[in-house]
Parts: sequence; structure tokens; C-alpha cells
Amino acid sequence: MSNRYAAALASGNGTPLVCARSMRTTVRPRDALVRVFRAIWPHNTAAELAARTDVSVRSAEHWLAGRSGMSLDAFAALLRSDAGFEALEAAMGDARPDWYATLRRRVREERIEAQLQALAAEMAEIKQERARAAKSAR
Repeated sequence: MSNRYAAALASGNGTPLVCARSMRTTVRPRDALVRVFRAIWPHNTAAELAARTDVSVRSAEHWLAGRSGMSLDAFAALLRSDAGFEALEAAMGDARPDWYATLRRRVREERIEAQLQALAAEMAEIKQERARAAKSAR
């Protein structure tokens, strides 16, 4: 689970929605998505959402307010954006099919690999600086 997604879920008002049919506590996907959007883009949420879904800011404002729903085309565009995985996490809710568990593991692996590569590059830069400093001190 990404930090932005975890923060979005934690920022809820503390009153989870209850599904009357099963009487278990659930969060509706739309509400979870709105929390994620507001956590990722705390300022100009509608404008940021509109830019990623290729809709007007007004349409995004209506989605955020719950006056209308996001179209499938807009949701697909969102999934293809930089916030796609967080949107998918929110939409999936508690569902954990096998394919999703595999996807989540793969995403975690890729993120850790990217962090390792960034750290390796930073370490190489430090070593170069140290070598230059040692050379100039001679």
C-alpha cells in the first residue's frame, strides 16, 4: 500500500459506511477514491484530477462532490496516469483476488528496485566527490 493511499484512508472522518446487505463495514469505492484524490492533491484537487482524466474542472468538481459519477473512460485515463495505482487500490477496496496480490507484489518490487538504483547513484556521486577532494588535497 502506498503512503499516499494509506494517508488518504487515515484521513477519513472516522465514520465508515455500512453495507446494509451484509451488515459489514465497508467503504464505497467512490468515497475511497475521493479521499485518495484529496490526499494526493490537497490543493486544486479538481484541477489535478481533470488534467489526468481529460475532463473539465467542473466535471471533476461534480465527481468530488458526489453529484455525478466518473465515466469509465475517465477512470481508465486515471489508471494510466501517475496516480493510477493509488486509484486502483482505492477502487479495489477489500477485494484481494490472486491476480491483484501478484500485481501488488510486483509494484512493491519495482518501487524498491527504483529506490535501490537511486541510492546506488547517490553513493556513486559521493564516492566521486570524495575522490575529487582527495585528488585536490594532494
